[in-house]
Amino acid sequence: MRILLVSLCIIFVTPVQAIIPKTNCPAPQRINPYAHLFHLVSVIGEDDRVKIQNFKPKKIKGFSRQERRQALACMGYVHCPGHTYSTGFSVDKPDRIVTARHTFYNHDTNTPRSDFKNCYFANYAGEKIPLRLSKAKVAEKDLMNDHYNDYIVLDLESPIKKCSKPFEFDSNHLEEGETVIMLTHVQRGMNREVFRGHEPIAQECQVRKRDFSPHDGTASYRTDCDANRGASGGPILTRDSRGSLKVRAIQIGSGSLIPHFDHYDEASGAWSVSIGMDGRVQRDILSGR
Repeated sequence: MRILLVSLCIIFVTPVQAIIPKTNCPAPQRINPYAHLFHLVSVIGEDDRVKIQNFKPKKIKGFSRQERRQALACMGYVHCPGHTYSTGFSVDKPDRIVTARHTFYNHDTNTPRSDFKNCYFANYAGEKIPLRLSKAKVAEKDLMNDHYNDYIVLDLESPIKKCSKPFEFDSNHLEEGETVIMLTHVQRGMNREVFRGHEPIAQECQVRKRDFSPHDGTASYRTDCDANRGASGGPILTRDSRGSLKVRAIQIGSGSLIPHFDHYDEASGAWSVSIGMDGRVQRDILSGR
């Protein structure tokens, strides 16, 4: 990836930082944008992130009781003790999850970590399952030069028992202007007295711009979703013609280090970015890579 004028600000946080949040990011520099993988990202306009039980979208149907139960069981967070956590969700089968690859990177060296023996996935139904993970798995795709690789498909040591219906995905491209729902784990800077991490955080937002990888045509989307550290790996969802929820993209970061913007703005980097469930992502999910 060539040097960008606007740094890509990826969303992840340590548990301690989530309790004692900082408010500012270091100033961006004209270097490889992945030197800034690990900083605060933006809230765009009004902060309308809410607990899933309080979610009342305006343009898209909200969650049924059964869908909320699915989210509690089939998504949660991915954590390596002593390091970081991000959002993760089960897709295709109950012993397979998807999350952001940068979760497993050392933010000081921008290289894959080497110790993954205690990494796990935890849902909101009380299950905690070890990941099948290695440095070779993390490093098998070039993250530093291609942000379209900022996803990883991981197998769990055992299936998620309470996840009877993993999320289904739709590989069709999202359209600019399309309304979506983003689900994430609790994010840095959120009021921990209100958002205790016992259920997903939901938000209605909109696709503003669509791009494609020059290598294989995999889509990426710029949205006006509010996001902060811990949201990376969260599913971006829509409803199909039958009203069923489908994962359409994976949240990975934003375009700026500035913590708040009044409105979506391309020039200033006031956008969040996600990777579509098509192309290489679709192939890797189906093959289990």
